[in-house]
Amino acid sequence: MKDARPALRYAKAILNLAKETSAETEVNADMQLIAATISENLDLGVMLKSPVIKSSEKKKVLNSLFAGKTHVISLGMFDLLQENKRMSMLPVSYTHLTLPTNREV
Repeated sequence: MKDARPALRYAKAILNLAKETSAETEVNADMQLIAATISENLDLGVMLKSPVIKSSEKKKVLNSLFAGKTHVISLGMFDLLQENKRMSMLPVSYTHLTLPTNREV
């Protein structure tokens, strides 16, 4: 998969930030929730990968689903991916983020 390497870099950056702010456990739980939601909802996964839907619209949907339920670092990943025009990598990124957090990243 062509997005695996960049997605892993985003995942590592988010997990490192979570470690630095002592929010690693909470962010990891958020990532598991987000990954599960995306994998369980086919329409959401298709929408996130669609080149037709604007990344700003994708971010609005994700924020409406997860705001108030997840840590600010977890929500920040949506902004980061949108700014870098990598929103289609979101499902791949969250797969990498659900790796065990005691692993050195």
